[in-house]
Amino acid sequence: MSLRARKGPPSVSLILWDGERVLLVKRGGGGLFPHTWTLPGGEIAAGETPEVAAMRLASAEAGVETGHVRRLRTLPQPSHFRDARGPDTLVQLVTWAGDPGAGPGPAEWFGLEALNDLRIFREARDLVREVCAGLPPEPAPAVAGALP
Repeated sequence: MSLRARKGPPSVSLILWDGERVLLVKRGGGGLFPHTWTLPGGEIAAGETPEVAAMRLASAEAGVETGHVRRLRTLPQPSHFRDARGPDTLVQLVTWAGDPGAGPGPAEWFGLEALNDLRIFREARDLVREVCAGLPPEPAPAVAGALP
């Protein structure tokens, strides 16, 4: 079965951008795309908006609490960010508190040029570059303490 033929619940992918780098998480050994880098995120639960799901998943996937999110776009086709199950919405975490990357799996910050050297799908890499290059430069959120 082709990736485009698969159906499933909608998902959300989180963009944590500090003005120079994006946070990526490394998948484990299971799933369709083992040991590849991707954006943190997950499925949108029944009754949730992408923004509410992003706030819930920010803590579970990236180890941060978020105060402000911004919906960037919805990808109508399944994406390589979420095992290609259903439509995927990209949501930027504009402000956050905590330690990005303190989630359950390996996570690292990468500059856009460093994406060339990662095991990441070309389509995902190109989309991350396009989206992050178009974001306004935001001051890096505080790592600890209350949200602004």
